Amino acid sequence: MFMGQGVQTFPSKYKNRFDLVTGTGAFVPKHIPSLAFYDAHAALKLVAYFILLLDRIFGTMIMILVIIMLLISLLPMEFLHHVSKEFWRGKEEGINLFERQQSKLFALKNLQKH
Repeated sequence: MFMGQGVQTFPSKYKNRFDLVTGTGAFVPKHIPSLAFYDAHAALKLVAYFILLLDRIFGTMIMILVIIMLLISLLPMEFLHHVSKEFWRGKEEGINLFERQQSKLFALKNLQKH
């Protein structure tokens, strides 16, 4: 897995290659690190899409939108759309293994060729 090790070590054969990159469990503890956002961006073709899912670990919708806007301010990406959805997700404690959790799905569009 190359995600999160930095664009400089991200294999060139994967840069500018994909029309769509998806991420779930992204940017949360024990999952893909936040630096992987740059690798996902590098993997996208020009006018390609990055779809990611963030859950309530990030807090309120306003906090999540601030995080997304901060990320896209660092890279040439356009915020397209977001939607809230409930999913059955595993619980970290392992008691009552699954519960309904509110998650946010985001669609971003790449605006730069690498």
